[in-house]
Amino acid sequence: AAQADARDRLADATKAGDALQARRQRLLDQREAAMRKLQRVGALPQRELAAYAELGADRLVELLAKCHADRAKFAHVNRKALDQYVAFADQRSGLLDRQRELDAGATAIARLLSTLDAKKDEAIERTFRGVSKHFADVFSELVPGGEARLVMVRRPAPDVGAESQSSASTSAGAFAGVRVSVTFPGAAEGATAVEMAQLSGGQKALVALAQIFAIQRCDPAPFYLFDEIDAALDATHRAAVAALVRRQAHSADAPAQFITTTFRPEFVQVADAHFGISLQHKTSRLHRITHDD
Repeated sequence: AAQADARDRLADATKAGDALQARRQRLLDQREAAMRKLQRVGALPQRELAAYAELGADRLVELLAKCHADRAKFAHVNRKALDQYVAFADQRSGLLDRQRELDAGATAIARLLSTLDAKKDEAIERTFRGVSKHFADVFSELVPGGEARLVMVRRPAPDVGAESQSSASTSAGAFAGVRVSVTFPGAAEGATAVEMAQLSGGQKALVALAQIFAIQRCDPAPFYLFDEIDAALDATHRAAVAALVRRQAHSADAPAQFITTTFRPEFVQVADAHFGISLQHKTSRLHRITHDD
């Protein structure tokens, strides 16, 4: 009986020891879990530790429950917001870098366009000065006693505040056109030069021919083809144009070949070669003729 009673007590003690061991292991596991949580949280400031150091376990549990309740209010907040923010921030940074590159490229292009516009305007002015000088000389040869000049018409300068329209005015150029003013012999002394719209048909033809010959002297071409350029001219001006054509054709500096059609004798008298056109059997035929023919 004594041995049976001892075995029962030993069994009870073993069960109690196993229970204590299991409880100890659970507490150790809880301790490890708590340590891992503390490691994830990180080191806490000493001021916070001091603020809660005197509080009891029940009060700390109550405060913890309150924190959990406050956190539950944000359960519907997008948890990917931080990742999206980082992604969008990186995208924004890339777009800003791209914008800076494009702005730098636009500035370089604008600087290049400004340089090209300046060179273009310089070339236009240089060419205009040459053509204008030759135009005045040719017109005085065609119309002795007359005067003519070309005037460059410039665009008005843009307002300082009109920055938005500066690109449009630059692309259009600084020049609006060329104005022609002429004075023919017989005008009253001190008379104002007239514009093209005020001239007769023959006078307009003379001005146009003067401009063509001025361009020819400035930038010579190997040959020219004129079709009845003397049709609107009187005999005196036809002779002057024919003489000018002959001088240009035999010029030592820039000789050129002139092919003209005419029904008047003035061009025929100064020509080096003559060709006639006749209609035979409803067909135009070209044949060479002499000066006397």
